[in-house]
Amino acid sequence: MLDTSREQEDSISPLVNQNLGPFRAACFQGNHWSLAKLKSAGDEHLNPQFALQVGKALQNIGVRRAFGPSPVEFNGAYIDPWLLDQEIVLPGPVYLYRNKEKPADATLIPQPRDAGIFSAGGCGVLVVTLGSLMVFAHCGRESVLDRMWIESYGKSSARKHRSVVDSIAHELGLLGHEEALERVHAWPLFFIKPKNFDHPFDHPQHGAYNQAAAGMIRSAYGCACARTHSSGVRIDLPKIVRAQFMQYGVPAENIHMEHCYLADELPTTRKGGGRYLVAVVRN
Repeated sequence: MLDTSREQEDSISPLVNQNLGPFRAACFQGNHWSLAKLKSAGDEHLNPQFALQVGKALQNIGVRRAFGPSPVEFNGAYIDPWLLDQEIVLPGPVYLYRNKEKPADATLIPQPRDAGIFSAGGCGVLVVTLGSLMVFAHCGRESVLDRMWIESYGKSSARKHRSVVDSIAHELGLLGHEEALERVHAWPLFFIKPKNFDHPFDHPQHGAYNQAAAGMIRSAYGCACARTHSSGVRIDLPKIVRAQFMQYGVPAENIHMEHCYLADELPTTRKGGGRYLVAVVRN
């Protein structure tokens, strides 16, 4: 059972709370927010204290419905919100929709007071708008970079779309539509900072991948996206996302980088772990 002390109650107010016009983006501090406890209808009864905590947090930022894709595979995939068919009723009430059987990183945020949510350990979030459409995405490293594409030096791919950016572009019908591209706006938000995302070349398990990533990222997206040093490479995921959108033809000024890095107070897998809660609420 979760601690319900005054300190825990205070954590319901977000540490990060940015109102960015079309939406509000928030991060709730702490390391106990794993949504694995709320996967299916009825889980709110099995984990009532956690359901109360999530419900209070989301209600605090005006959420009526929350859509929580299951990003466990980092597969870069998009899922339609109506396929998130497990309804979990949180106190408020706030209605949370999930589907553990169809892992995905991205979904649509259909209406005002709807939100996209996930629990994170340093993974970024991406919000994309085109007119009245708003897409939300979890952006871990493998969500943005197809691991097989990296390891094979571009010779093969493990999935239809190399990046969640490609999945979103496909869903929005961006390819070859110049007029639409000029109306796209993208916000990469809350990514782990490159200084905390070092990939050593001599890593006993991942050294080969890290070396391949250094070359592939710099070749495909530019040197600013992967800063090499004598013993490794520091990967800059929000700059990769920006480069991917610009390759489609989205104007640079439509990609908003002001809040692209994570607050130091939030945990990451690179500094002890734990999961905080991320929510993007449509205004």
